[in-house]
Amino acid sequence: MIDPFESHPEIEGEISKNKKLRDISIKEIKEAVKQEIDLVMKEQTPLWGYNKNHIKKILSKLINEISKIASEKDDS
Repeated sequence: MIDPFESHPEIEGEISKNKKLRDISIKEIKEAVKQEIDLVMKEQTPLWGYNKNHIKKILSKLINEISKIASEKDDS
C-alpha cells in the first residue's frame, strides 16, 4: 500500500536542499563552543593526551550542534 503522506522519492532530496538556514549570532556560536568545552573539561584526559581522532570528534560534534542551531525555525 502506498502512503499518501510520504514524499515522492524524486523530490525528497530537493526538499532538504531548499530548506533555508537561519543566520546564527556570535553569541549562539560562543554558547555552543562553551558547552563543548565544558563537556571536554568534565572528561578525564586520555593517558597519552588528545590525538587527531579526538580533536576531529570534538569539532564534528561542534559543527553538528551549530548546524542544528542554524536549522531551527526562525521565530522572528
